[in-house]
Amino acid sequence: YDLFSNFNNECIGCKTYPYTWASIYKAGNVGAITPQITMYNSFVSAFNPAGNGMYQNPREVSWTSTNPFALPNNINIQFLLPSASIIDCCELTARICVKFTFRNVDCKECVVVNCFTVVIKPGGGADQACHCNISPVLSYEGNNKRPVNCGETINLFAGNIPVNLNPGFDCKDPSGKDCAGSSVSVIIVKPDNTTQVLTAPSFSYTYNLNLPGIFEYTITGSCGGKKCECKFKVNIPK
Repeated sequence: YDLFSNFNNECIGCKTYPYTWASIYKAGNVGAITPQITMYNSFVSAFNPAGNGMYQNPREVSWTSTNPFALPNNINIQFLLPSASIIDCCELTARICVKFTFRNVDCKECVVVNCFTVVIKPGGGADQACHCNISPVLSYEGNNKRPVNCGETINLFAGNIPVNLNPGFDCKDPSGKDCAGSSVSVIIVKPDNTTQVLTAPSFSYTYNLNLPGIFEYTITGSCGGKKCECKFKVNIPK
């Protein structure tokens, strides 16, 4: 796809995106698929659904079975697009061209090129009604669940305590406009001033008797291009 700004020089801060190949996100109603060319010379399985792997999906695929799909039928190919700009005036347009090569058993070919455009609305800005909410919940000792308010200090008991965290991150747009949210990161600053990054999905940390004191959690995310943050503390007594 070829990506450009609809506002030209009126929005100097817009990022410039080069002309590039787009990888395929997934395709439906097509039967068995063989990837031909993957992004970044990576040898990965076709149509990785999440994470950085989906940007290594194939940009060229082929169907070689006797009856790969019934015609007429929808192939339903989906493409990856760049993220919306966080700058208000950076409305972007992606121009996508898809080339189909149909080849029969006698190697006779028919080539069809179909092009279309997609408008990518800005994902941030002061006038966008994106609302961030972080409502953390700590889980420990089986079914004990403890909601925590941002800025609060809670007391847990001494001992070897495995504690899971649900960040409770939410990014909504009540007005119905596009609202871009992100995943969250969780960092703990320990009583000895060392830090530890907790990993999803459980964001688990095990307290122990050898390090009592105040542990400060920082939950960070992005909602509509704006940073969201929630801090709270856990006190482990001696």
